[in-house]
Amino acid sequence: MIAPQIKGLIEKWGSVSLGEIVEIIGGKSAPQKSEAFSESGIPLVRMKDLGRFHLTTNLNSTVDTLSREYVNNSNLNVTKAGAILIPRTGSVEWNHRAILGVDAVVVNHICILELKNQDFDVKFLYYILCQIDMRSIMNKTTNLSQITFDRLSQFQIPKVPLKDQKRIADILDKANDIEETTEKSNEIRAELKDSIFFDLFGDLSINPDDFPEYDLSEIADFQEGPGILAVDFHDDGIPLLRLKGIENEFATLDGCNYLCPEKVEQKWKHFCVEEGDILIGSSASVGRVAIVDEDTIGAIPYTGIIRFRINEKLVNRAFVLALLRSDVFNRQVTRMSTGSTIKHFGPTHLKKVRLPVPPLNLQNELEKLFSSLNGIETTDVLAKVNSQSLSQNLLS
Repeated sequence: MIAPQIKGLIEKWGSVSLGEIVEIIGGKSAPQKSEAFSESGIPLVRMKDLGRFHLTTNLNSTVDTLSREYVNNSNLNVTKAGAILIPRTGSVEWNHRAILGVDAVVVNHICILELKNQDFDVKFLYYILCQIDMRSIMNKTTNLSQITFDRLSQFQIPKVPLKDQKRIADILDKANDIEETTEKSNEIRAELKDSIFFDLFGDLSINPDDFPEYDLSEIADFQEGPGILAVDFHDDGIPLLRLKGIENEFATLDGCNYLCPEKVEQKWKHFCVEEGDILIGSSASVGRVAIVDEDTIGAIPYTGIIRFRINEKLVNRAFVLALLRSDVFNRQVTRMSTGSTIKHFGPTHLKKVRLPVPPLNLQNELEKLFSSLNGIETTDVLAKVNSQSLSQNLLS
């Protein structure tokens, strides 16, 4: 799928295939021998390291490093700083992109794009690639969906004049700075909310005030999203919410797929979310909790996301949101989670969860305090919206 922003630029400036701009190569299998690694040396970049814009010289503090001697005596290639990295397989990180900030060894599940056309700016190309839905060019003939070099090289890139590329990239860098500042303030706000929750109710894991306990099924009705196959995905229709869409306080359509409305009506209508529903990730993602607002009403949560509808006679939404992020909940579901590598929990496990519930008047006090913090959030939200709007306008 080509984003409308890219179509607009192509209509204005024409296009060139990605293969004419970059050389596309694959990484190498990660070494398994312990003697390959050292405390300092050459960074080894894996899929999990691609979650943020720009991999910088701080890599050494967050990733494994290979000894220079081992790399020199092996068939491993060292990728130079400035290459663009894109996950090759259809994993949970499929939508991540990064510009490599230091020389590094890159694993084989990552596409390495090395610029060979001096008429293109690497940052501009990075931002264009961030607009591409890589699922549209994945080869799904095997059990593991992956990007083929041939299909990736054929992708059309807008041929914007170099001076305009640099201008756009510089402005989008500033937009990124705004978003990073917003994320940092959100982290601080989350810490404050945790502190307020603890001050009001104490450590609910030991329930010092002896609040009455209830089964989670008494606190809320819950339902996990359906397992829907990729063959049912469409370019538009009813949104299918993914884990990417529940990373913030309110659910979004980030990373979503789409389903045929007629098929939803026939098979999955009862999964559609309503305003005020709470969504929580149930697969390797304890702590991801989001609220459904007007932007996501009617969407369907994918398997791995559980929808909660609260019992308003017993609890309020602010308390349940905090409770589902708390240790008293997370410890119980973590103990019951199944899976050898990635842990999962589902409605069967949740029916066994039992939690303390303070009186509603205390919960209402929590809601008031949280609301006062959310007032501070308005500036951050507007900043983020403005930066995103800026990005959209520049690429149109």
